[in-house]
Amino acid sequence: MRYEDKVLLITRPRRFGKSLTMSMIKNFFEINYANPEDKSKPIELFKNLEISKNKDFCKKYLGEYPVISVSLRGINGTSFASAIGSFLFEIGRVYNQYSFILDRDELTEKEKADFNYLVEISNQSNFDEWYETHKIDSVLKLKNCLFNLTYLLNKIYKKKCIVIVDEYDVPLQKATVENYYKEMLDVVRGMFEKVFKTNDYLEKGLVTGCLRISHESIFTGINNFSIYTVNDEGYNRFIGFTHDEVVELLKKQKLSSKEKNVMKWYNGYNFSGAKMLCPWSVLNYCESAGKSENLNKHHPGNYWINSSGNDIIDICLQHPDAQDSMRLQNLLDGNSEIIESSDFSSYPQITTGTDFETMMNIMLHTGYLTVVKTHSDRRLEVKIPNQEVLESFRERTKIVFSKKNSPWYEKVKAPKNSFI
Repeated sequence: MRYEDKVLLITRPRRFGKSLTMSMIKNFFEINYANPEDKSKPIELFKNLEISKNKDFCKKYLGEYPVISVSLRGINGTSFASAIGSFLFEIGRVYNQYSFILDRDELTEKEKADFNYLVEISNQSNFDEWYETHKIDSVLKLKNCLFNLTYLLNKIYKKKCIVIVDEYDVPLQKATVENYYKEMLDVVRGMFEKVFKTNDYLEKGLVTGCLRISHESIFTGINNFSIYTVNDEGYNRFIGFTHDEVVELLKKQKLSSKEKNVMKWYNGYNFSGAKMLCPWSVLNYCESAGKSENLNKHHPGNYWINSSGNDIIDICLQHPDAQDSMRLQNLLDGNSEIIESSDFSSYPQITTGTDFETMMNIMLHTGYLTVVKTHSDRRLEVKIPNQEVLESFRERTKIVFSKKNSPWYEKVKAPKNSFI
């Protein structure tokens, strides 16, 4: 980990172990709130692991900081109001984890009351009814919630905080589908500005997601902000399984005889030179194979396709014209395509008139494609990484290319008829 990064965003495809990695970071850095001098828990967790060999790093950072970790994966709603309610409930759950600070003399009665307001949210037996009478200041409280928690923890422990926000782009994706993107963007951007911009109580900020939304759109004004995508060398082996790790795992699980098949189905991701595999798929395969009564007849399964929502992918696949359909078919045939590398200024950009280049970049960042070669002019040669994703890709395109979808069928049929 490059500790000099003040705030960093790491993007990886879904189910690549982002949340598990963030949990590992939390457990490594987090202080023992009851007894800050006692580091026995993280020492026990990380002993015999590679990081434990770096004695100086562990001495300086292990169990040294208050850590605030929040996942935005479950933030959704069919309206902005219901999404804000979902957001508040998650923040209330996070605050509840620190409810022990209400007993500390360092806090004023006003600070305790403000803190307890958010704690009580997660304890409501009828949250919807409660929310109806507390809507007015909900957005403001969300924007300030993480900053306020860093302030309170710093006041008590005299240490700056590490703040982790996992799956930051999920609420924005859901908001796009339900047409309240601008309102949700304002909330997330406001929260990030408060906690990550000129926050004297912040030690480090770590944000994860699938897509990189442009710095100007959501990370405005945040200093020392670094971004690491699947196309960047930094942290390219940090999230996910390397080839060697999977070989070792298969060996421990007595599945070495299946290595060739496992690599065919789950290998193939290229993160700026690092050959990576999806942990979700590999671990599910190992579990399934371990339960098999006849390993010789056991075949790899597709564990990836139904592991998360496909809203954005489905929207993207509605836009290409007949020429784009042929390029998609070329990918499905196992070949590669050359695309222009691009970032995304906002999710609405993805939903209105999405061109092939933008669509392929979305596919790249969400795990449907991987980079074969990077050209000097930023163009990328991409292809479908492995058998599992190929099966997933085909499932997602079945509806688009079926006769039941008449606009698509007519477009695809047109070039064929020209040769008759």
